[in-house]
Amino acid sequence: MSRKSRIIIVGSGIVGASTAYHLAQLGWKDMLILDQGPLFETGGSTSHAPGGVFQTNPSRMMCKFAQYTVDLLRSLTYEGKPCFHTVGGIEVSKTKERHEDLYRKLGIAHSYGLTDAKIISPDEVLKMSPFIDPEKIHGGYYVPTDGLAAPVRAVRAMAKYVTDLNAGEFIGDTPVTGFKISNNQIRGVETPHGEYEADIVLVSTGIWAPKMGRLANISLPLVPCEHQMAWLEPFDELKEFQAEHKEAQVEHALMRHQDYSLYFRQWNDTYVIGNYRHEPRILESEELKKPEDAEEMPSLVDFRPDDFAGAHQESNWLFPKFAEKKLTRKINGLFSFTLMESSNGRNIN
Repeated sequence: MSRKSRIIIVGSGIVGASTAYHLAQLGWKDMLILDQGPLFETGGSTSHAPGGVFQTNPSRMMCKFAQYTVDLLRSLTYEGKPCFHTVGGIEVSKTKERHEDLYRKLGIAHSYGLTDAKIISPDEVLKMSPFIDPEKIHGGYYVPTDGLAAPVRAVRAMAKYVTDLNAGEFIGDTPVTGFKISNNQIRGVETPHGEYEADIVLVSTGIWAPKMGRLANISLPLVPCEHQMAWLEPFDELKEFQAEHKEAQVEHALMRHQDYSLYFRQWNDTYVIGNYRHEPRILESEELKKPEDAEEMPSLVDFRPDDFAGAHQESNWLFPKFAEKKLTRKINGLFSFTLMESSNGRNIN
């Protein structure tokens, strides 16, 4: 098989789908989007991302990008369901120093257009996150328009927009095994199902990007890093949110506890604990297998209980009800982080 497209996008996670979506808005046609996994839960980071969107960032550009992301996701639906839950985001302060830092963030937010951001009291935090112990915190930094994305649903909505316009085609179960390059110009890609030609090839494969780069004899400064997430047993107080679907209903605010590099989010009738305070766990793209479904990819990496022990203890301290619940599901998910090489040749994030 051989066909010619204006652009081939390799990877149909949130980056690839969003690129196709925005190009379609600009009037592009004849786009081909390929993915090695099944559409649209392809097994990459999008398939198991926690979905938190905090808009405050010291970088004005990143803050504006995040604001645009919220506006875009709030405008999307798929099969009548939202692609974003505007439940608000709260960062709590365990120490006086952290609480002072929240006021610094408030100034940044107001100057970058997040004018609804404010500092709230422990009791106000409790109203939006009813399992927290308000006696443990000085207060919180609250942005009402922060919230939780439904990542795979958003990808489906973007892909539908592209295909409804006949602007492009999404093909799953089609791994790219090589690139056609002639005279330093890209000519297309090779797959087990044949060759596909294009004037432009965009790699948006996330955790597999370094492997794609090596296939094209270039270096892409990205690396797959493990990130811990654990689900608790259901809470009786959240019975109304019982659901089997992977992408959860949510009402409670998205929480961050930066004094311990933790976040917490409601997931249907339970909670997820996300932990960043552990040893950097870096993998090579070649170590990652082609996923058969979205649930298998995180299982490629064994959960490390020792890495999670401190996070679990701190979570139970801040949310006493968590201590009453066992962990029902634990994964070391994989996200793509930038990588640079220091002057002594060592790789650093």
